[in-house]
Amino acid sequence: MADAREIATRAVELWNDHDHGRWMEAYTDDAVVTGPGFEGSGPEALQMMYSVWQGAFPDTYCRVQATYLDGDTAIQRAVFEGTHTGSFNVPEQPPIGATDKKVNLPFVNILTTREGKVARWLLYFDRAELLAQLGVGG
Repeated sequence: MADAREIATRAVELWNDHDHGRWMEAYTDDAVVTGPGFEGSGPEALQMMYSVWQGAFPDTYCRVQATYLDGDTAIQRAVFEGTHTGSFNVPEQPPIGATDKKVNLPFVNILTTREGKVARWLLYFDRAELLAQLGVGG
């Protein structure tokens, strides 16, 4: 069975390939997803995260700079790159219309694996930095 590094790397590759179906299959059915301003679980939470980010930044690409392992957990230090050409529909926030601005946003993924899939995804990034790059931060 693949180790946490291989599973985490594969999840990012599928994200970068914009392969929605196969990306969803990389997660357990009860996967917990936590990010700034959001926590959920299961396919609905994963679908929401995918739709929000891929819809707003259709050319999204995540560049992993380093991966650290702790047992069944992979910690990825990475950069999210993309052009904001779609509406950014974050739950419980007003949508941010397309700005056509390019973003280059550092982030950290903490991916805990179980039985060859991601069972928990913790996403950390600076929301203020993202809004500033989009030209909508105060």
